Amino acid sequence: MGLNRSLQQAGSDEDFLDRIRIFAQEHMFLVGTRILSGTVSAEQAGEAFARLADTLIRSLHRAIDGEFVKQHGRVRGQETAILALGKLGGREMTATSTST
Repeated sequence: MGLNRSLQQAGSDEDFLDRIRIFAQEHMFLVGTRILSGTVSAEQAGEAFARLADTLIRSLHRAIDGEFVKQHGRVRGQETAILALGKLGGREMTATSTST
């Protein structure tokens, strides 16, 4: 099941976060198995972990933005920013960088 479809089925905020965590853990495991099997390099794995983190952050942002709009409406001229520093900002993620 796709991440977005799974998140849309969440019955509560905690369920939403649990679904994000499960998706992250499953995909970190998949990348890890590819590292162990030698089918991806450490650099490729780092990029995969960074893409996973980016996907999760975007999903969380959409959900938070949607909830804000439901509660408060859309603010004219509204902009948001997500600041990524360190390993995520440099797209140098590792399995432990994304642990939830």
